[in-house]
Order: sequence, then C-alpha cells, then structure tokens
Amino acid sequence: MPGKGSFRKQQAEAAKILTKRDRFSATRSRIDEVARSLRHEGRDAAEARAAEIYNDPYYGI
Repeated sequence: MPGKGSFRKQQAEAAKILTKRDRFSATRSRIDEVARSLRHEGRDAAEARAAEIYNDPYYGI
C-alpha cells in the first residue's frame, strides 16, 4: 500500500528489492529512488523501477 510506514522502512524494503538480483546494486541513490517509488506507487511499481535500474546502462550495473 502506497504511503504506509516510515521512509527508513521503505528504504530497507527497497534495498531488499534491489539486492534480489545483484547484491552490489543497492547504492544509496538507487535505494532512495526505489523507496520513493515504493512510497508513492506501491510494491509492484517499485519492483518494476528496480528492474529498469538493473537493465539501464546509465546505472552501470
């Protein structure tokens, strides 16, 4: 559910989402970006954003 919980908890959840694929992908900026998506759009959108980050050559993962 969007907007539920503190931002720190959402950052922890975002780190879990990012480290599913690659444990080195969870940098602070990526965690914050996925946590914002988690906060405003929900878990499915956050997982989709993590997949975009993972596949985007700009992020260099």
